[in-house]
Amino acid sequence: MIGYGILTEILKRWGCTVEEHFVTTDDGYEILVIQASINITQATPIVMAHGILVNSLSFVGKYNKTTAYNLMEQGYQIFFLNFRGTRYSKKSRQFSDSDRQFWYFSFHEMGIYDLRSTLKLVFFLTKQKAIIISYSMGTTATLVYTSSYPFEAQNRLLGVILLAPVSTFVNSLSLLIMGAPIWPMIRPFFENLWNGSLFPRNEEFNRFCSSGPGPIFICETLKIPLLGEDYAQMDPLYLPVTNELYVDRTGISVFDHYVQIIMTGQFRQFDYGTVKNIRVYGQIIPPSYQLSNIKVPIALFVGKNDLLASPGDATVLSVRLGSSLCGLTFISYPIWNHIDFLTAKDMNLYLNTPVLAKVAQMEQGLC
Repeated sequence: MIGYGILTEILKRWGCTVEEHFVTTDDGYEILVIQASINITQATPIVMAHGILVNSLSFVGKYNKTTAYNLMEQGYQIFFLNFRGTRYSKKSRQFSDSDRQFWYFSFHEMGIYDLRSTLKLVFFLTKQKAIIISYSMGTTATLVYTSSYPFEAQNRLLGVILLAPVSTFVNSLSLLIMGAPIWPMIRPFFENLWNGSLFPRNEEFNRFCSSGPGPIFICETLKIPLLGEDYAQMDPLYLPVTNELYVDRTGISVFDHYVQIIMTGQFRQFDYGTVKNIRVYGQIIPPSYQLSNIKVPIALFVGKNDLLASPGDATVLSVRLGSSLCGLTFISYPIWNHIDFLTAKDMNLYLNTPVLAKVAQMEQGLC
């Protein structure tokens, strides 16, 4: 079983100076933010926000091929945010993670509480505006925060880099999207099975997917209809590590909220039903996230073969961002898929070089 401190241990093996910060959010959840650096020569702190069903280990599993390592090699310090519900952020003032109520949160709460609290911490410690680099669900939470608190975000951030941005799924071809209509029918089963959480770590399955070429091939093939095919970027050296480290759980309401977006085609706040919507929002339909309110530069990095965060939806998002858009970049590798942002063997060539260039552009105020 993966130990509690494995993320800190990995970073220390890289030669990093590491500090663990346990942050209590305004709604009472305790999240772990890990601050790491090798040799700070750059003033701008970087905040990294992970995707769904993983945690911040997903940013470090491939050592010197990762975006995080390359940033630290360039002299940046990084704050790794672990969203509520992951193995590093399982506490709340009100509930235990064994209580079903603990898990009734969405990416909305991750944005307005977890990410917001992290940015307050970063500014307190560094007195500098940060750059967020977020991936997949982390991009959704980032869009929630920057649109909900536009002026605060402007005072906390130099810019935002979204890897595999997720706000709508109108053009997505992922099998996950096709399964959305049956979610209301199967939801009660999953809610009762894991008491409100979704897909807790299964050590036996993780070991199977890390146990040899055959099992690794099977597990990677299962991802293709969900995330896109790219066998060429599979990295046999690291797949046993990444398959073991990355997997984590989340709350059932995260899936509820994404299914809502899939079915409506709209990037809106959580739909509680008519009666509660009126009480919470003062209207029957949940309000849309006002992306046009965002006041910080946002850059999008997109895989041409990403079935989940599709190029078409990223293009729509780029239009909706209006003047805050700081570039829409399609990864030059032609079949770059959703998971390649974390696991591709050629991350340095296709991802890290343009991302580091975008960080420098934002620091120079060129967006």
